[in-house]
Amino acid sequence: QPTFDPQRVWRAGGAAVGAGIDGETIAIHEDAEGREVYRRVHEGELPPVGSELGRSRVDGRPWLVHALERDGGRVALHLRKGGDRDRSGFVQHPLTVPHHVR
Repeated sequence: QPTFDPQRVWRAGGAAVGAGIDGETIAIHEDAEGREVYRRVHEGELPPVGSELGRSRVDGRPWLVHALERDGGRVALHLRKGGDRDRSGFVQHPLTVPHHVR
């Protein structure tokens, strides 16, 4: 996976569609500015731009197809979160919230 060193990938303007992972269709999860966060193989039909492909486990916002990129026989689905960011300042990820057992 090319995102093991995201700063280097971001400085280079992103990684190639086929970099680091083997599959016909790659889902590239990006932040709001289009910088790659991670990628995975996408299984199933090729969804159109604007389609929801699941929800974030951190904040529940939808992952939407922002753009399609073709490179030879491979396709990249560029995904970005939809909806409004939570601006409450509270931790949203359940793994980072202390749990006290009595």
